[in-house]
Amino acid sequence: MEPESRPDTSQEKPKGELGVALSRYAQALQTNVYSFEDFRGKSLTDLNNSPDTSSEYRHRLSIFRRAIQLNVRLMEEMNKLGHGVPSDTVASFAELLCTPGARLVTAEAEVFSGKASLGREIMGFGLILTDIDYAPDKAQIPESLLDTAGLKNEKIFRSVRLYAVPEADRYFGKGQTVTRILEKYDEITQGGRVVGKVLVGPEDLPSIWLAARNALLSRTFEETEHALIEMAEHPDGTVQPLFLKWVVSPPMSEEGRREIFSRREKYEGKAREALQRLGWTVAHVPAAGATIVCRTQNGDGPALAHLFPGNHILEVKKQENKGAGAPPNYATLDPDYEWKSMPSSWIDAFYLVGQLGSFEERAIRKEELDSYQRALREHGKIIIQDSLGELEERVAELRSRGFRILYAGPALHSYGRFAESESQDYVLVGEKVGREVGVALEEANRKKREPIFLQTRWFIEEGTDELQQVLVSPDAHDTVAHFSHLGTRYVVVKSGYPRPMLAQDGVSGYVMEPVSAVINESYDTSPDAVSRIMLERRAHVPCDDILSYEPASQAFSLPRDDTEMVRTQLVEISSNRGIQEEVREGYSHLSTSGMVRAISVQEGLNASVMGGAWSARLEPTLFSLLERDDRSPGVWPGAAVTLAAQERLPLNTVSVDRLLTLPSTRHYRECEAPEVPFREFALSDYVERNSEGNELARVSLESAFPHHSLHLSAKRVAWLPVVLMLDEEGNEELFVGMEVRHLGPVQEKTGSSLLATAPFFLLPSEMSLEEENSFLRDKAAADFHIDVVQHLPLGAQYSPRPNALRDVIFPELVEVSAESASRSSLHWMPLDELFERRQKVLDLQLQILAGRASWALGRLKRV
Repeated sequence: MEPESRPDTSQEKPKGELGVALSRYAQALQTNVYSFEDFRGKSLTDLNNSPDTSSEYRHRLSIFRRAIQLNVRLMEEMNKLGHGVPSDTVASFAELLCTPGARLVTAEAEVFSGKASLGREIMGFGLILTDIDYAPDKAQIPESLLDTAGLKNEKIFRSVRLYAVPEADRYFGKGQTVTRILEKYDEITQGGRVVGKVLVGPEDLPSIWLAARNALLSRTFEETEHALIEMAEHPDGTVQPLFLKWVVSPPMSEEGRREIFSRREKYEGKAREALQRLGWTVAHVPAAGATIVCRTQNGDGPALAHLFPGNHILEVKKQENKGAGAPPNYATLDPDYEWKSMPSSWIDAFYLVGQLGSFEERAIRKEELDSYQRALREHGKIIIQDSLGELEERVAELRSRGFRILYAGPALHSYGRFAESESQDYVLVGEKVGREVGVALEEANRKKREPIFLQTRWFIEEGTDELQQVLVSPDAHDTVAHFSHLGTRYVVVKSGYPRPMLAQDGVSGYVMEPVSAVINESYDTSPDAVSRIMLERRAHVPCDDILSYEPASQAFSLPRDDTEMVRTQLVEISSNRGIQEEVREGYSHLSTSGMVRAISVQEGLNASVMGGAWSARLEPTLFSLLERDDRSPGVWPGAAVTLAAQERLPLNTVSVDRLLTLPSTRHYRECEAPEVPFREFALSDYVERNSEGNELARVSLESAFPHHSLHLSAKRVAWLPVVLMLDEEGNEELFVGMEVRHLGPVQEKTGSSLLATAPFFLLPSEMSLEEENSFLRDKAAADFHIDVVQHLPLGAQYSPRPNALRDVIFPELVEVSAESASRSSLHWMPLDELFERRQKVLDLQLQILAGRASWALGRLKRV
């Protein structure tokens, strides 16, 4: 459970500053709580001469002395940076340790040099006073700040120290030690308010105080030998390190969130380009506590640090080139470091941007890549972006090295169908796994067959006599477990779950998706019961950790073809169980059922919208969790969207309430199957192989795809038509269009065939991008009487049913002319209204489009 950093002892002794620091290592980081109230009023001499000779007493006394020594070190280091900092004497800090209600929280670990143990050391400590009446400096807390934080007349706790030794970061990753101490604080205070004091610069302003508080909560502080330091703006406009004052947690105030957002907004410009290229990889990188090394041509290190504020970013770069104003979680790594002495298993991810080349001069050397592979922890990720060399060769090479390929395709794949025309760069993501684990999925022995899992029925539409083939499928249940930890909300997802049917078109078949299951009618299908069983068996969350269930929502995953409805239930849990933990139950029938891990809501949205997940079913729920916490998803990571305001013309408007109460009607009757069906079915064997090409597992799966005689591709395009108009007073009005149509699967499931859906198109096979766009414009004019001004990708494509269908959906925003919108057959409504009520809409594509369009057009609250 504890992170480790163990050097490769088979190599020569590491050289250079980093090498010396890593020549030692530590294991088993544990937090403990000590009370020294019985030491009160006694000198160190008295304590040493105590008649109590028990091992417990002697251990407590050694911890007491060590804490005093570490506090002296803390005071000395802080005085190097600031003048007039009051230092604790040994006697004054010893008195604090002994006050009634004082609890010393330590983070301890066993330190090794080679194979020899050097004993147990304190990596960091925090002193919390649980009886506020004995806090000696209680009167110094400004009344205005107590009032701002909402602490008046409330029980509060005082943290008078919070410190981690510099070595702790090297052993356990940036911020891990402080994080563990804060978690123990939460246990002691049972979620109460903790007031912590560190020192502040020359101006005692509430805004600076809030910045300090939120720096601690969001982990955007720098943890150094000088305690907690953040780069912040002084009242005089300069940006420099501050000693900050009066950190309060939880909760985070409205004003505090605005303060954090205003600072982050400054970095959005410089980080946007890196976000568009690399932001989707949050699906594969830990949310916090990870050590990430990057080597880039464009100096992406600081941008990555802003993108991953909870992780420690090391850029291979000369120290003097770090640059002013770099994020506190960013540092440089000397490029002259002797790579062959790099220790093993100490970094979580390695970004290599534009420097792989063909292993020629000026490109990264093979021995460096060998070293980075060794340095990666198990399940660590390597992310490569380049334009040189053949992608297929890179894939083969990484697989032979023992990397499972998670993605291999265009760098700007958040641009959907337009990705390949935008950039010639490719992105390759590999996960380091063992020889006994699969790295590739291959389809073999595809045979046509009549469906068993996917039942099919045929209907004829009244009035048109058009035939429709309906897939009759069991429903699915998604459980979205979520929790809030120190101001950030997380959801529990499956990562690296094998979906063999996706093992094509750049996807390896190992994906991120919600914790889900097919609903078996023979079991208790109440949402609460299903969620409880799923969380216990598939996410390692015991039922005792469940705090509450929320009413489940539901939507059709693909209402034009399939009766499957996805039922989604939010479940709040009490802790962050299952962060980066192997799934025990092997229900995938392959070598792995993936990992269960926690990912922040904002990172989850980036991963989904930018193609790092290949399942968009989480998105509507993630937007809801952001709204609940009054948070913003941040900068839109996809293609820029700009609309032109047009003259106001009358539209066929409709409310969401009207769409939810469509008249009940049955527009289809069952009929015999035609000679050529729309879909054909096959049974395929999927073989999983390891890095040596050996077969590890084999599973047979049934799938459906368009009949070969129809010459249709797997591409499906879902559109959200939009028009921006000016009313008589010059105010902008933003309307989106949707169709209301009869659908056989909807009638089969609900008894009524009418449903509000997004315009949806099937693309013929073997078309160029230009031909596809021309085809879509012609279809839109013929079917809906709309003239397209421009159409833009709304993030990356996704698979609506990765367990059965080959279909891939490309969501797009389509600007239309106001004149054509006024005469079209579509129904129009304000985008804001659709987004607000999106989870009542039964078409999952329409829900996804509403969320992405609102984000791309800047309609979401930014706090």
